[in-house]
Amino acid sequence: MKSEGVTAGPAWWAVIEHHRTWLAADGCYRREIEASGLTPELARHIAREYRVARTVGAVAAGDSGIGALVEAINASAWPNTLEDRANLCVDLACKHRKKSKEFGQSQKYHSPISAVTKLMWFLRPDGWTMFDRFARMGLIGHQNEPLEFYRKLASIDFTPLCDQLHEMCRREGFPDLYGERIVDKCLMFLGAGDSSDFVRTSNMINRHYLGLLPHEAAERLRRLADTVGALLEQALLPNCCVPRSSPHKPSNGGSDS
Repeated sequence: MKSEGVTAGPAWWAVIEHHRTWLAADGCYRREIEASGLTPELARHIAREYRVARTVGAVAAGDSGIGALVEAINASAWPNTLEDRANLCVDLACKHRKKSKEFGQSQKYHSPISAVTKLMWFLRPDGWTMFDRFARMGLIGHQNEPLEFYRKLASIDFTPLCDQLHEMCRREGFPDLYGERIVDKCLMFLGAGDSSDFVRTSNMINRHYLGLLPHEAAERLRRLADTVGALLEQALLPNCCVPRSSPHKPSNGGSDS
């Protein structure tokens, strides 16, 4: 049985990717933070998982730098608007870079903006998303400008869109899934492009992942992908820098047809 009426482009696969990665790692990190807060130990795991550990320079002897960064993140007051949150993350990253440079790390490290936005999402996920190379390319192209990325998101009503996505997830029985991460995954697929190893490998894994789920759960996830995909096709993709690629139809069991 095919998922009729909605083509399986980046928005469709973003739902499956978020569900899979949420169960594999992200959900566990969030639960631990809810229980014990964002600790340096957990932040190190997240930074390695998201391949940003190398950007966090040491600021003192015997410290990788993650402890100081986590301390600054935890102590920060979280603003209300997306743009102000982006400015805070950039400011935290630049201050950390300055300390690292003073410690003698100037040749090896740069401002860990992406790392801060990622750690901040795990700490404060509602109404926030990560600044990632692929996501940035999907939304604003080759401009390596984090503030422009978040301004663009704000201009397309990112927060209300994520609230609507979360309600869709809740109705299909997936209340723990975040609309913010579905948008992020969609932009990543779009920015990476169909020919990239990331997209080809992710789609292969996600097809088999659907096939391995219990039938009822897989069908609910497909329905969610259909409704979310249709919304993002209208609300997000027309505003993106990268045009959507040729669509595919998913078949039952998770394989393309």
